[in-house]
Amino acid sequence: MHPPLNMLPDEQGIGLPPSKFNQAFPFHLAFSKDHLIVQVGPSLLRVCPDLGPGVDIRERFSLISPKINMEFSALSVELDEAMLWEHKKTRMQFRGQLVTTGSIPIIVCLWSPWLAEYSDLGRHGLLPNDFAIHDASLNLLQTIQSQKIALQDERDLAGKLSEQRTGLLEANAELSRQFGLLWDELVRLQQQEEELFKIALFANNTDNAVVITDGMGRVEWVNEAFTHITGYSQEDMQGKTPGSILQGEKSDPEVVQTIRKHFREGVGFGAEIINYSKSGQEYWVQFEVQPIRDEDAKITNWMAIERDISAQKKSELALLEAKQAAEAANQAKSEFLATMSHEIRSPMNAVLGTLSLLQDSPLNVEQEVWVKSAYTAADTLLNLIEDILDFSKIEADKLTLLNQDFDLKSLIDEVIQIFQIRVETKGLSLSLDIDHSVPLTLRGDPFRLRQILVNLVGNAIKFTDQGGVSISVCQQEQLETQSLLRFNVKDSGIGIPDHAQATLFNKFVQVETGTLRRYGGTGLGLAISKRLAALMGGDIGFSSQIGKGSNFWFTIKLQTVADSLPHSNISHAPETNPSLFRQAECSGKPGRNQDRRNKLAKILVVEDGEINRLVVTAMLNKAGYQVDVALDGAKAVAAAQSEDYDLILMDVRMPEMDGYEAATAIRNFSGSRARVPILALTANALPEDRQACLAAGMNDFIAKPVRKEHLLASVANWLRKSGNITSNVAMTSTAETDSDVVVLDEEVWESLASQTDSQTMKEIMDIFFVDTQDRVKKVVQAISVKDYQTIGFEAHSIKSTARTLGAFRLANVCRNIEDASDNGNLTAVMRFSQTLQQAFEETRTAFNRRELDKA
Repeated sequence: MHPPLNMLPDEQGIGLPPSKFNQAFPFHLAFSKDHLIVQVGPSLLRVCPDLGPGVDIRERFSLISPKINMEFSALSVELDEAMLWEHKKTRMQFRGQLVTTGSIPIIVCLWSPWLAEYSDLGRHGLLPNDFAIHDASLNLLQTIQSQKIALQDERDLAGKLSEQRTGLLEANAELSRQFGLLWDELVRLQQQEEELFKIALFANNTDNAVVITDGMGRVEWVNEAFTHITGYSQEDMQGKTPGSILQGEKSDPEVVQTIRKHFREGVGFGAEIINYSKSGQEYWVQFEVQPIRDEDAKITNWMAIERDISAQKKSELALLEAKQAAEAANQAKSEFLATMSHEIRSPMNAVLGTLSLLQDSPLNVEQEVWVKSAYTAADTLLNLIEDILDFSKIEADKLTLLNQDFDLKSLIDEVIQIFQIRVETKGLSLSLDIDHSVPLTLRGDPFRLRQILVNLVGNAIKFTDQGGVSISVCQQEQLETQSLLRFNVKDSGIGIPDHAQATLFNKFVQVETGTLRRYGGTGLGLAISKRLAALMGGDIGFSSQIGKGSNFWFTIKLQTVADSLPHSNISHAPETNPSLFRQAECSGKPGRNQDRRNKLAKILVVEDGEINRLVVTAMLNKAGYQVDVALDGAKAVAAAQSEDYDLILMDVRMPEMDGYEAATAIRNFSGSRARVPILALTANALPEDRQACLAAGMNDFIAKPVRKEHLLASVANWLRKSGNITSNVAMTSTAETDSDVVVLDEEVWESLASQTDSQTMKEIMDIFFVDTQDRVKKVVQAISVKDYQTIGFEAHSIKSTARTLGAFRLANVCRNIEDASDNGNLTAVMRFSQTLQQAFEETRTAFNRRELDKA
């Protein structure tokens, strides 16, 4: 074992006592010629605890630079070279030089940790006190080396230098202690200085006000922008809280309380508030306040950034006032339109109705010309009013679409009937083709679909003098729960010139002024149709050639209904234009058996206006219907409660009780009288009026002024839907008269067969028999548990389909069951149900016999 370095004589050792040597070189390491460690500095031993006397230095360290052998002899010749060593276990690197002790073969490594950054101290568990005070630049090492050379050259000065070196080491030890404290403080001050520099840079280059307070909220500093906004200088604000100076009468108390709450809780906050400048001027400010904390998380300051938003608030107020004014104006416009609609339509109804009746009376040639001119002018005025009202609603984005089930075929039949007389007068054909892929039962807004078709078909007929007009429908795309349908309205009319095609769908656009004079119109119909098609998820367009005609098309999306029956292509030949449900009955002209059936249909007209009442009553009487009248809603309810009406035409605005209340009261009746079809007759033509009628329990909506063809088509359609055209036979008695009702009506059957082929009819009937047999079983099961809801539902379903197919006896039985179920009369339900299976079998037998006869 070699003696400790400090134990060697001065002329043989390095010449320092142990404590001083450790202070000067806290990271030193000495090893002998056989590479065994003889001494370790205290700081080195702390970071590398696996070092100690007797340990082979080559087991603990690797020499990184220079790349030489770690043998003692090789190291002895590199005493003046800077070397880089690495501790194998901790991977910590040390840099320094080697020195020898003189006569004793020992090498001393005078090291310092080789660190890249100050933060590496913490990573290795080091403190500034672990270092020699001169360690940063190895000045002391150079001094020691110089002293060693000086000792060798001038031994007479060794004692004096030793005394000086001892004083220096003592001073450096004190400096080392102070260095750690000063270093930490320097880092903290540098961080604060960087933060303050950024804040100052931002604060002096922003238009926003910046306020810095102490931890209690008292102002310490404000920027120039604060003074510019508020008028208060830093001297005015010094030591005061901002709220005590800036807040005033109109400052929101809730915001003030929120500020104080967040301040007490020591969390950041932001808000908007009215403040007051030094001159007393109100201004709006938006501010954000955040606390500034020290290393102990204690709040030392608060910083607020404030933005003057007075101009923004003024603009917001102006916008709000403008919005309120616009809403008020729009509401006034809507009320005006509704009022004008009603006030104009009521007298127009009398004018058009009277002229229509006058046309049907004996007139001379001159009188016919004047009456026709007056009717045309009144009709044009009505169309203008309707177009303007509709377009105003669309422009205001207040048009709401309905969502209800409807039959597409019936809807198009109604459109065809509206134009039937006009087509016949002009000698044109009007045909229909519905592709087999199109579902007939759909859900959507039938009124707006009808409006588009009426616009396009009306235009086509208006601009066609020879040939005809065709309507076709196909399914363009089948979506998951929707169908995208394409409608085509093709005519052989005058066509549209190229220069007019680009703007045809713009509002108030006509092809040319000459067209306006010859054909009339508002120029709004196509613009409205385009908007409606877009609202229903579709589009509209056309193709046209001068002298050859036009083809207008549109697409819309409609929801599909699960129980829509399959069908083959439905086509109406141009010559006869037959309807699946006897269009002749809807035209107002008597057809085969129509006189008998119309006279059986009894209609109640509820109208307080004498002229309108006379006009509607005359139209219905002339068409062969039995008509009663009621002057107000209360009388209508009393009449409907005492008589069995097949249909009620209900005015909406009436004294005593209006049409809404009357319809609701009738729907609250018990039994079949509660289900009588009710059609609204009203001059209120806006969509919300239509919706209100439906919500009150009415079935449909006829806008005044009433056109005869539209009135008769709607009446016939609802009589057909409710079964009341032929229902009087079935309603005169109960099951005892079932045998008097035809099993399978040949007239209906022939009409159906003419629309399809024999294979399709057989497929339809096969589906009908399977479905009906299942529903008959459900009726029987529901009777056993007194489930009136299921009984009524299934009986109604069988009745509806049976009537469509002409199976009137089966439909009659089901109607009796449905009525008895609605009244909760189980005895009657059981009595009628006894003939249900028999009527079903009779229907099937009649169909099979008919098929056999055909074969």
